[in-house]
This record gives sequence, structure tokens and C-alpha cells, in this order.
Amino acid sequence: MIPGEGVLAFYLARPYWGRGLATEAGRAFIQFGFSELGLSRIVAGANVENVASNRVLRKLGFVWIYTGEGGGNSYHDYELRNPSAEARKEARSMTERSSGCWTRSASETRMR
Repeated sequence: MIPGEGVLAFYLARPYWGRGLATEAGRAFIQFGFSELGLSRIVAGANVENVASNRVLRKLGFVWIYTGEGGGNSYHDYELRNPSAEARKEARSMTERSSGCWTRSASETRMR
């Protein structure tokens, strides 16, 4: 387990397939994970051959990051990053990159 990270997994019995339940539950999980728990990232995976699950993950905004094999199966790994956490991270990064770039006195300030 990685601090600030959640894992989305779902399994539905065949009679419940095709009703949008996985998408609805996934959206609720993502909203709760990012808004209430403050997660920075949610990961998920699906068997390569499970077209419906892969479609649900992409519909939820997950991005493919890796394809692997294990236990005789191939799988895709996905991630979804919290846009708020990414924005804060980028702002910190920009601040760090710009610190020390200014030279001369305040009246003559210019960027190197």
C-alpha cells in the first residue's frame, strides 16, 4: 500500500453486466477518494481480454500505464491522478524552478 494512493477494483455477476453499475460505482469511488480522502492517485487493472472493464476504466478517465503478464493472463494497469493534487504539484515545481532566476535590484529586475 502506498500512502495517498487508492486501488479501484470491481466484480459484477453476469446478470448485472451492461447496466452502467461499474461506471456509476467507479465515479463515486473516484469522487470520494479525491475529494474526501485526498488521494493523489488511483490505480486499477483489468484483464486484456475483458473489453468491457477496460472500456469502463477509460470512460472514467484512467490512463493506460503498463501491460503485463501473470498467472497465465495478460493485464493492463491504469492510473488516474487527482487533478487538484497535480495542479498543486505543478505550482510547487514552477515555484522551485523560478526561485533564484531573478537577478539585479528590484528596479532593474529581469529574467536571466
